[in-house]
Amino acid sequence: MDNVNWEQIFFYNDIMAYAQYLSVHYSDYIKIDIVGRSLDGRPIILLLVGLGEDSVFLTGGVHGRESLNPMVLLSMMEYYCEEKKKELEKIRFVVVPVLNPDGYSIALQGFDIIENRKLRSIIEAKGIPYYLWKYNGRGIDINRNFPCSLWRKKDALDIAASEPETKLLISLFQEIRSIGYLDYHSRGKQIYYYRNSMPAEYNVQQLELAMIIKDMTGYVLVPKKDEIDVGDSGGNTVHYYAEFICNPAFTIETVDDCAFFPLSALYQREIFKEIKMTPFVFLHSASHYQ
Repeated sequence: MDNVNWEQIFFYNDIMAYAQYLSVHYSDYIKIDIVGRSLDGRPIILLLVGLGEDSVFLTGGVHGRESLNPMVLLSMMEYYCEEKKKELEKIRFVVVPVLNPDGYSIALQGFDIIENRKLRSIIEAKGIPYYLWKYNGRGIDINRNFPCSLWRKKDALDIAASEPETKLLISLFQEIRSIGYLDYHSRGKQIYYYRNSMPAEYNVQQLELAMIIKDMTGYVLVPKKDEIDVGDSGGNTVHYYAEFICNPAFTIETVDDCAFFPLSALYQREIFKEIKMTPFVFLHSASHYQ
């Protein structure tokens, strides 16, 4: 948007300030709330955007180092309030721009940003450069922490839904009736749509909407066989949503696969142009997914 400096890297306090700005300037369409806190005490915010009866979940910042999508998501909400008011009468977006504020802050500002000394010692001991940090405030990958059929224990201390961020999103999924979910990650310019744990009818519907997202973005569809990387496990946000909410759920990967971490702020404008209309994919077939 016009008031966003796309060449700036936005720290978590900047995200919070911009979200608050949106809730004040577009109060007819946007409501904001603090719905939880991270292990290091950072607020996790939720925005309700739009007036429609059908709700769609949108999340960003699940992995700390994927630091560009949160500001793009908020900019999309401002764009809708300026340019897509008619659409906002038909649909409502439930937006968690940064599910993992500790990880987001670490990846941009280093481990010293974590105030809890015990947590800081745990994460520093992993020996991972701060700008590559994808985990939460105690070194857990939230996107492998959701209880579902594809979740696998990776070590003796690994417990599904052990993290406050995971528990929070599960609670929101269960409390707010929704027709679909988009989780924005980086990298690859690709769309994960196939769910091995779901029946064929579900995946037919997934492919239908995935093709629309593909046309919107120019991104590619990830082949069925690559739903989970070799040696990796399930237990991510969309796996849980698909299995327990049983409505469409997609992971959308922004930014070129060859991009290096830390991600350059210069990608933000491009991301905005590519994904700005993706949440409206559910307007195409809302009646199918009640």
